[in-house]
Amino acid sequence: MMHKEKYEVTPEPRTTISHRLTSFYGNIRSHLLGGVLTGRRSVYEVSDADLAEGEDGLTAFRQETDGKEEVLLKPKSVELQRSLNRQAHKTSLYEIPNLILRRGQSFDISITFDRTFSEADDEIVLRFVTGRQPMQSKNTVIPVTKVRNLQPGEWGYQITSTEDKKVSLKICTGSSCVVGRYTVYIDTIHRNNDKREEKYRYTHPDDIFIIFNPWCGADTVFLEDENEREEYILNETGRIWMGTVGKFSVRPWNFAQFDDVCLMAALAMLEKSELADSARGDPLLVVRAISSVVSHN
Repeated sequence: MMHKEKYEVTPEPRTTISHRLTSFYGNIRSHLLGGVLTGRRSVYEVSDADLAEGEDGLTAFRQETDGKEEVLLKPKSVELQRSLNRQAHKTSLYEIPNLILRRGQSFDISITFDRTFSEADDEIVLRFVTGRQPMQSKNTVIPVTKVRNLQPGEWGYQITSTEDKKVSLKICTGSSCVVGRYTVYIDTIHRNNDKREEKYRYTHPDDIFIIFNPWCGADTVFLEDENEREEYILNETGRIWMGTVGKFSVRPWNFAQFDDVCLMAALAMLEKSELADSARGDPLLVVRAISSVVSHN
């Protein structure tokens, strides 16, 4: 049996958006799935084979410095630029306050470190983790590294600016990635003059959400007509048709897809469907799974 290591970091305790949503999301999941469930995942188990090479040296803190100058590159704060990114991704209407991204589209963040960042000696690796048993081979642990040129619909990031201890990144997600709730890890690697590597892992305290993107040409759900995107994606009210071909009627309907309960309820139903995490990037399978849960309740 393959040995499991816990993919765990304990951030500084503080009230976060995700913590405030825990009881709310937990109540929805408990109602649909039964049992005592919480909305915030605190520990991921990832097999050794799916951990990136050299991760054994990653630590959440350093206990001893042996009298030497601290060289670890530690994030002190991470600004997800929620308002700017949500507006660019057309998700600002969602009532839950977390960062909600549409896959295949770039977004911006800034990281303030405890010391000056050096592009020559320091490296940043972002990890997006989702699912019940995250594994890199199942595309539920996604390492994101620096690339020369960002390609639309492909994972990667570029450094857009550096100012003393603050580094700004532009990150692009995959156009076919798994949709759902993600935890973001920031791994930093400092290379010393003697070629030794000092590694550190930071866990962002708030989850982010990645959803389908009808505005992305590489996404399966792409809609070419902007009027259709406005009508089918952003319009909160409309009409539904009832009856048969020969005898039908129409009535107004409030879709309310941006209400705080809707996204959480959709994710809870997806969990109840037991659709494999790795299959949650396929819109056809996701729709069928949720429809099946609705039909049987």
